[in-house]
Amino acid sequence: MNMITLKGINKIYDAGGEKISALQGVDLKIAKGDFVAIMGPSGSGKSTLLHILGLLDSFSEGEYTLEDHPVQGLSDKEKARLRNQHFGFIFQSFYLLPEYSALENVMLPLSLAGMPLKERRQKAGELLVKVGLSHRVNFYPSMLSGGQQQRVAIARALANNPTVIFADEPTGNLPLAMGEEILDILTDLNKQGVSVVMVTHDERLAERASRVVRVQDGRVMGETLVTEGPHHAK
Repeated sequence: MNMITLKGINKIYDAGGEKISALQGVDLKIAKGDFVAIMGPSGSGKSTLLHILGLLDSFSEGEYTLEDHPVQGLSDKEKARLRNQHFGFIFQSFYLLPEYSALENVMLPLSLAGMPLKERRQKAGELLVKVGLSHRVNFYPSMLSGGQQQRVAIARALANNPTVIFADEPTGNLPLAMGEEILDILTDLNKQGVSVVMVTHDERLAERASRVVRVQDGRVMGETLVTEGPHHAK
């Protein structure tokens, strides 16, 4: 079953009167249980594509359907509701609130969803246990390593039981060993049925996906199936 279908997606920016085409005629399908790596050189449009997939950015032309429902024409409020219901996000820079503890950062999306405080605390604690941070729940981001901060970000991304996780260079700011740990967590989540869409420039990381989509000059140049993806033993 296709969770997301893009047809003929164009993204055009107006930069001081000059039209810049970031995406051109992109067709892409994300199925339930997919682990897709989006690859391409700097400036190729891969992060723009990820942001459009995650409803963080709008597109200029084309069609986007989420579980067979068209997205174009929805208000920002409706898109925010869909993001909160369906998607989790992990970024290279973590984007944790520095004045909030690990537990409080993970509780944020649960608060937006209207979950009672006691339940929020319990679920956030369980998620931090799931990512191996049971001993760091009351630590602030400044007290955590980069890898630990990314684990908090993953726990936050999982708060509302997303069907798809979007990860933009999730290991980009981490040492190699920490990056492998983060990829292990994403791989395990994918095995549990969560779709993962990951932007990366690292061929080694892309080998952990089941499909690799290559983007260049705003176009999808092709897709490759990975024979040793996350559903195979490492």
